[in-house]
Amino acid sequence: MRIDRRGLIAGAAGLAAMARPLDALAARKPREDRPAGIDAYLDRLQTFGFSGALFAVENGRTAFHRELGWADKGLGVRFSRYTPFNIASITKTFTAAAVMRLVEEGVVALDDPLRRFFPDAPEDKAAITLAQLLSHSSGLERQVLRGKEPLTREDATAQILGSKLGAAPGERFTYSNEGFRLLAAVVEVASKRSFRTVVDEEIFTPAGMANSGFAQDYRTRATIARGCNEWKALASFREEQNPGWYEGAGNIVSTAVDLERYVTALEAGAIVRPDSLAQMFAPHSPPTGMGGVEGYGYGWYSAKPETSPPFVFHGGDNPGYHSELRWYPSTRRWAFVIATREAYDDSGAGVATYKSGIVRDVVRYREDVPVDAPPEVTAVRRDVERRLAGRWVAGDGVIEFKRLDPSDQHLTVIATGQPAADALVGGDPELEKRLAAANARTLRLAEAIAREDAEALKPLLGDLGFFIKGWLADFAAWRQASGAFQGLGRPTSRPTPFGTDQIRTHLTFRFEKAAVVLEFTWNGEELYETISETGAPSSVVLPMATAGDQTLVTYDFVTRRIVGVRIDSRDSIVVGSTRFQLQA
Repeated sequence: MRIDRRGLIAGAAGLAAMARPLDALAARKPREDRPAGIDAYLDRLQTFGFSGALFAVENGRTAFHRELGWADKGLGVRFSRYTPFNIASITKTFTAAAVMRLVEEGVVALDDPLRRFFPDAPEDKAAITLAQLLSHSSGLERQVLRGKEPLTREDATAQILGSKLGAAPGERFTYSNEGFRLLAAVVEVASKRSFRTVVDEEIFTPAGMANSGFAQDYRTRATIARGCNEWKALASFREEQNPGWYEGAGNIVSTAVDLERYVTALEAGAIVRPDSLAQMFAPHSPPTGMGGVEGYGYGWYSAKPETSPPFVFHGGDNPGYHSELRWYPSTRRWAFVIATREAYDDSGAGVATYKSGIVRDVVRYREDVPVDAPPEVTAVRRDVERRLAGRWVAGDGVIEFKRLDPSDQHLTVIATGQPAADALVGGDPELEKRLAAANARTLRLAEAIAREDAEALKPLLGDLGFFIKGWLADFAAWRQASGAFQGLGRPTSRPTPFGTDQIRTHLTFRFEKAAVVLEFTWNGEELYETISETGAPSSVVLPMATAGDQTLVTYDFVTRRIVGVRIDSRDSIVVGSTRFQLQA
C-alpha cells in the first residue's frame, strides 16, 4: 500500500506530469516485428502477464472487445465482460454528470459558491465555485481524508473544509480527490437525496448499467476482479473499501459491458444534454503542465497531442485496478482498458505506465495505423531459469531473475543500481545523464532526511518546503518502528511513461529491523512527488521471455525497448551491451 503521497499531482492516473506530448512514443518508427492484428498484439501482452479487459465503441455500437488473463487467479476464474471491478477515478466523470444534471434542472449553477451549500465554510473556501471544484482549480489539496475511519458526510466535509489550501482558488490546477468529494456532498444537499441514489437513478438506470454500484455496498454473484501484485498482497475492492461516507472521487464499481452502455448513453444524450456534455469536455482549468493536454474540463481531461486526433479522457488508479477511458470526437470512437496486474511498471504500484499505451494502441489498430508491440515470445525454459539464478553484478548495479508465479511463462528481471537500470532502460547518453543527475539530487535529499536536518532540506526544495514536515515525521516513525537507521541503498532511476523529462528514483532507507523504499518523482530538476513504497524492490522491474531461436529478451512497457540477454558462460551474462558477472 502507498503509505504517503504528497505534492501537486495532476491525476489519479499519474498523468499530470507529462513532460512530452501525449502519445509521443507512438511517433517513433514501428519495428518490423509487428503482430498482424489487435488480437495477436493482445496475445503478446498476455504472455508478458497482462490481465484485464478492453473495448472500443464506435458510432454508438460496440466494435471490439477483448478480455484476457485472470479475474481471480486464486479461484481459477478468467476475466470476462461481466467481471466487476473498481473504476477508481473514472468515478469523477459520473460525479460531474450528476452535478450537470442539477445544473440543467436549475437546482444549482456552476458559479454557485460553497457558502450556499455549507454556510459555515471557512472564509478562504466560502467563495470556491462548483466550476472550480469540477475543474480541479479550487486550490484544495489532492488528499485530506486518510485512514479507514467510518466517516459521516458531515465528518468528511468538516475535515476537507478545515484543511489548508495549497493555492488560491482559480490560481492553478491541482488534482483534488477532496474537491470531488465536496461535489458529491453538494449533490446530496441540493437534491435532498443520497449521492448513490442520484447516480443510480440519473445515470445507471437510464444507461442500463444493471451491474454497477458502489464499493461499500456492492453485491454480486459474479467473481470480483482481484488485483495481482507479487510484491504485496492486494485485496479486492470489497475488502479494501473505505467504510462510511466516501463518495464522489473513486468508489464506483462497474463492468466492461456496463461501461460500454455508459459511454453509449453519454454520447446519445441520455444522461446529460449534448450542450452540457460539450461543457464537460471543454478545458476550463489553468494549465495542467501536461504536454499535449489543453486542460481539465468538468470531470474530463482535454487532450490535443501532436501525433493523434484530439480526445478527452480520464484514468483511474486504486490498488489492483488501473483503467483509462477515452473519447475521440472526430471518429466517434470510445476506447477503454482495465488492467489488474501491477508487477511491471516503474514502481510496482500500478500499471499506469502502460495502460495509456495499450488504450492508444487499441485506437491505432482500429485506424489501421502500425504500432510498436511486444515481441513474439515463448516461455523461458526451467533449465535456463536455473542457469540465471543468483545475483549478477556490473559495478554497483545488480540484476536478478525470478519466476514470481510458478505458472508464469516469463521471468521477472529486477535491476538495482544505475548501471543495471541503464542496461535495461537506458541506451541514450543524454537520458543516462539525466538519470544520474536525478540520483544525485535524491541522495542529497535522503542524506538530509536521515540526519533529520530541516535546515539542510530548505535550500534543496525552495518553495516545495511543505515536503519537509512529512518526511521528517515519516522518518521518525520508521525509526521508532524498525530500530536504528543503518544507511541508504543504491539509488535507481528510470523515465516514467510521460516522457523522458520525468524521472522516478527508488532509494532504500535501511533500518535495524526493516527497510523502507522512498520513491522520488522529478519533473526536470523539480521534485514532483514522493511515495513510501512498501512493494517493488526497484524502479526497474521488467518481464523477460524467449524470442525466436532461444534468444532471451526483456520488454519495457514504458519505452517499448527490447533488450537481449545472452548467457556467455556459467558466471557471465551480457544484458544489452553490458557484461554482468555472477556474484560469488
